[in-house]
Amino acid sequence: MKIVVFGLNRNVLELIDMLIDGGYEILSLIPPTEKKNSDYTKDRLFGKKKIKISILHTKNINETDFIKQIKNLKTDLFVNWEHSQIFSKELLSCPRIGSLNFHRGLLPDARGFDPILGERLNGIETLGQTVHFMTNKIDKGKIISKRNFKIDKKLYRVEIDKIFQNGVVEFYYDAIKKAIDGHSIKHDDTFGRYYPKSAFDKEILDWQQKSDLILARIRTANPFNPCVTYLSGSYDEVKILKSTESDVKDYNSTIGQIIDRDNSLGNLVKTLDNAIWLNEIKINEKIQTPSFPIGTTFVSNWIHETMSLHKRLKDLENRINHLE
Repeated sequence: MKIVVFGLNRNVLELIDMLIDGGYEILSLIPPTEKKNSDYTKDRLFGKKKIKISILHTKNINETDFIKQIKNLKTDLFVNWEHSQIFSKELLSCPRIGSLNFHRGLLPDARGFDPILGERLNGIETLGQTVHFMTNKIDKGKIISKRNFKIDKKLYRVEIDKIFQNGVVEFYYDAIKKAIDGHSIKHDDTFGRYYPKSAFDKEILDWQQKSDLILARIRTANPFNPCVTYLSGSYDEVKILKSTESDVKDYNSTIGQIIDRDNSLGNLVKTLDNAIWLNEIKINEKIQTPSFPIGTTFVSNWIHETMSLHKRLKDLENRINHLE
């Protein structure tokens, strides 16, 4: 069985080891463009037999010349694990059996770039992983294997990732064997819920949302790219690292305003319905328990802030014109 592997991370390397030890022939490894010079593969030998694997680099896996190169390998199966580019119909037609993909959500319901975040924002506590065949429609192919986990809503992303990481390589390896044997799981062909990649580099908190939704965003954010908020007026960026529920009952007031502070808990911030505690933040690259004065307000109405800036610019323009 001849296999080409797409993607590059520690899990991918461990999977290749398992495949080689299981008697499969790995024709090539194709890393994402951004990992062209990765130390992961430098002088790396795979499997117990210490086999050297061909590494193919390309800026575009859907380029005509690259597809021709792949076709010449006469591959039986593609195995993809988080390669950053979408596979074209022409590329998907190259392997004899098909192209497998590892997806971080339970298909057919949780599709898209970050189903973990998407499902948490919708209050869904059963999350999971799916191995499926790829088609020209994202996350819509034949399902081979799934595994699911009950995730407490208070868990942060790093804790969820640890749960998902446990036994994940063995899970994918087992799914590959099932796919080769023709195994699949019957499922309804529904649209499900599609979660695309964020259009912005940063997740800016919207304090005009309810506490549960804000907490889900904070807890499920990438720990290397946490949610941010801005101080009204100065626009100093505040990264939110940890946050917890409060016992404040629902009431209407100024949204995004700090209404209490505590030496151990941090700052209590008003949301659309009640309030949440900000326990740990990073400001000016320093991690700390927030202690802003009561009455401090985070930006919650960007239209108001924009009009305020517009007025300040007009005032400055008038003063400059007056000096001239």
